[in-house]
This record gives sequence, structure tokens and C-alpha cells, in this order.
Amino acid sequence: MKTIIEASEALTYAPALSLYGAALESAIVSTQFLIESVLGANRPLSPTKFTETLNLSGDGRAYLANLPILPIAEETPIRVKIRGGTLPSYSLDAPVAGWVDLDPEQAEIDSKTGELQILGYGLLQPSLYSAAPAGIYSSSPRRTRPTQRPQTPAIQIDYWAGFDFTSEEAEVIRIKQMFGQVLILTQTDAGNGVKRRKVDGEYEVEYQNPVLLLNLENQRTTGSIQLDNLLTFFHQYRPRSYAA
Repeated sequence: MKTIIEASEALTYAPALSLYGAALESAIVSTQFLIESVLGANRPLSPTKFTETLNLSGDGRAYLANLPILPIAEETPIRVKIRGGTLPSYSLDAPVAGWVDLDPEQAEIDSKTGELQILGYGLLQPSLYSAAPAGIYSSSPRRTRPTQRPQTPAIQIDYWAGFDFTSEEAEVIRIKQMFGQVLILTQTDAGNGVKRRKVDGEYEVEYQNPVLLLNLENQRTTGSIQLDNLLTFFHQYRPRSYAA
């Protein structure tokens, strides 16, 4: 399992911990399970492979289930396949061909909205990805049952997405800082420069040197912090739904 922080980084992001060796590694893994659980991000934050099957709109658009989209790993190119896109016949649905690979360059993904667009979709020949008879694509209207609807083409996309926690990007550092807070609150009652006590489900924490500890503030930080409030930070990475 690739963890958000390594044991060697604990001194930087959670220096108050008095855990070492296997105990520290176990605490880090437990914290990551919590952060990536339904209480937090509800998804893996490290690079993970996702496979999604989506129906395309008439202009070749769809929305990936993992919204917002985590950074897509550039070293692992995406794979895009298309299938179907036929109008059911009156008495028997037209056959659907197998998946046909598309050029990955045709798939444009907006990481902010999760929108996927197949560039040049209108120029694709349906005969390339559908086994329906050629006549089905004529301009003549075809009879359908009142309850039948046109079958839209489907796209299957494989991609790797997640944060590279070896980088020094600001967002990665911020995630590690928040990870350190959760690690401290859940794994220690007292540590170097930190005191904590639990009262009615709340954690009272005093950071003697917050700049060294988490680089979050320039002043002494004292307050009542709920674990749920810390985990709320990771809600921004929650997917709309899990991919297939």
C-alpha cells in the first residue's frame, strides 16, 4: 500500500508522535484508511486505476463518475474504447459490435468538472463501432415500439488518477499537513510539544510550535478540534460515485 506520508516524514508532519518502527508504520496505515474512508475522501488518493463505462450524448460528451477528477498520471496514458450506438429495430434489437479502440488524443477531460469529450465525434463512422446493418444509418425513419428509445454509443475509459506524494506541489504538502493532524489526534494522548485530552467527543490540542509541526499558522494554535472537522478537509476529493 502506497501511503500518503512515509515513516521517515513523520518528524516533519507529526513530530509530536512518540511512535517508531512498526508501530509508527501501523499508525500511518490506520490513519490513511480513516482518511480514505467514507468519513473522509471516500476514495484512494494515491494513483489508482479506474475503469468507467459511460453513455455518450449526441455531441460526444459524458461525465466521469469520479468527480472531481484527481490528477491523471501522465506516465500511464489513458485507453478509450467505443461500442454500440444503434437504434433498435421494430422486432429485434440490432446487434452491437465489440469495443473498438480510439486514439487517446480524442479524449479530452476537464479535471474540474469531470466532463469527457470525444473530439471529432461527429466525424466517426458508426460502422466502425457498431454491428448494425448499414441501412440503419440512412436518413429514412425507422419504426420503433412506443417504449423503445435509441441506444446511444458507449465509451469505456481506463485511466490512472491520484496524487504523486513524492512531489513538492502545494496541494500535496497541504494534504500531508492535514494527514499529520489526523495522525496526531488519533494516535497519541501526549507528545513532544503537544497536549491533548478528549472531552465529549472533542479533541483539545495545543501546538507549542505550529510552524515546525504543520506550517499551518504563524501563531500559537489552541482550540477544540473535532476529528470530523479535520476529515472534512478531505471531502473535496470525494467522487460523485465509484467507478465500475
